[in-house]
Amino acid sequence: MWIGEQAAIGAAELALQAQALPGLVEAARDGCPGQPLLVERLDEAGDGYYLVPWNTSRGTELMVRVDAVTGAFLGLTRFSQPASSPLLSVREALDRARAEMTGIEFGLPRAVWRPCRESTTPVRPLYEIPFEDAMLYVDMDGTVHHRLTPLGRGG
Repeated sequence: MWIGEQAAIGAAELALQAQALPGLVEAARDGCPGQPLLVERLDEAGDGYYLVPWNTSRGTELMVRVDAVTGAFLGLTRFSQPASSPLLSVREALDRARAEMTGIEFGLPRAVWRPCRESTTPVRPLYEIPFEDAMLYVDMDGTVHHRLTPLGRGG
């Protein structure tokens, strides 16, 4: 159902080559793709995307979003300051969950996203971690959430 990581990297490389924005060509030429992260959409069943970080000697400068089914280019985020590691690892997410709730047996985390107060942009997914009959969510900053709050009207 999903394309593989190598296909996602290839799609990200093609997308970067097609962009002609100032500074982007240099970052694309001087950098290389990092480990892609498959993110499943919670609000659109069967839909997902890969986040492909683009790393240079200064850190991660770009994040390319590629459709996980078709490989189509979905978007590009350029960081104002290169990030050392904008994506939390599965191990780090589990460590945060275990620190929040000691003595709990957690299942396998998966990266997910839907528009919510905890993450308003698809470039900032969360890890969904099952336990007992519930879910725990860990965002890319390592903050633990017990539920995702829908975006609503008003304040």
